[in-house]
Amino acid sequence: MSNAQRIAVLGFSDFERNTLASCFRLTANRVPHYEQVKMLTDADFLLADADHAPSVQLVLATERMDETVFIGQQPPAGAVAWMARPIDAMHVMRELDALVTGSALAAPLAPVTAAVAAPTAQTSQTSLTSLTSPAAPAARPASPASDVTHELAGASAPPAAKPRRTKAATAAAPASEPAAPAAPLAPPPPPRALLVDDSEIALRFLESRLERWGMVMDRASSSSKAIELLARRDYDFVFLDLELGPGSTMDGLALCQHIKRNQSANAALGSSVFIVSAHQTELDRVRGTLAGCDAYLGKPLQEVELHRLLLRHGLKPPAAEALREGASRA
Repeated sequence: MSNAQRIAVLGFSDFERNTLASCFRLTANRVPHYEQVKMLTDADFLLADADHAPSVQLVLATERMDETVFIGQQPPAGAVAWMARPIDAMHVMRELDALVTGSALAAPLAPVTAAVAAPTAQTSQTSLTSLTSPAAPAARPASPASDVTHELAGASAPPAAKPRRTKAATAAAPASEPAAPAAPLAPPPPPRALLVDDSEIALRFLESRLERWGMVMDRASSSSKAIELLARRDYDFVFLDLELGPGSTMDGLALCQHIKRNQSANAALGSSVFIVSAHQTELDRVRGTLAGCDAYLGKPLQEVELHRLLLRHGLKPPAAEALREGASRA
């Protein structure tokens, strides 16, 4: 389909980038629809990690705050579109649709209060519109793009043709143009993880913690088995021990290097590698970082540390824990 809106993605974990890429693919049969581009200069609009300082600075340096949807704990100063983590596909599309159709706020949002900095389940689905000062417009104009009942793959009002980055030409299309019937949104695939440890007890313990997060998991007790599984399918996450026993030709550091080296050609589809080890000295952690690991967890595994790590990588918390978090904020 022609006239796709081009989106550049700044920051985010590998898992979140994969989620966003899936969102763009699902818009192929809707208007407006989106495709991801690698070069910032080729992009009509941006999606930026609000918690990643270099990404925020890049948006500021290129003067594209009003063409950017930020995702993170709170919006940067001057942002006009923002949503909280975890990433919600429909919410992302609504914010992008608002920018494309010209219904996003022209003025920056008011500073976020402490209540917004730690959003509840309800506020995490609230766009920047509800966070503006009283002097700002009360609400976005009603349009199919802002209707929360529309599914991601459904149709919304098409934007007028525009030169790239020219706001005057991004006004909404005439309201008289009929919208196509909404199509059902296919649920995103569950995250897939590979667990690598020569201890069956350690594998079962880690598996019991991760299954609460809806993960689909495979196990490997040796480096050769892990490499075999990695060659057969893609994983969002790899959890591996440093010591893989005499049956392995690689230890955890070498296996981590192997994984990262072989995914470097297409990093957007790569795995996040987490080392889980009883060796927890500062030197051990530095060695893990040099090997390319994305995080280093100690044994015995601390549930709070695992919880924070998975939230940081865009996963939604287990239902029971989400309820406890909501109660603690009330």
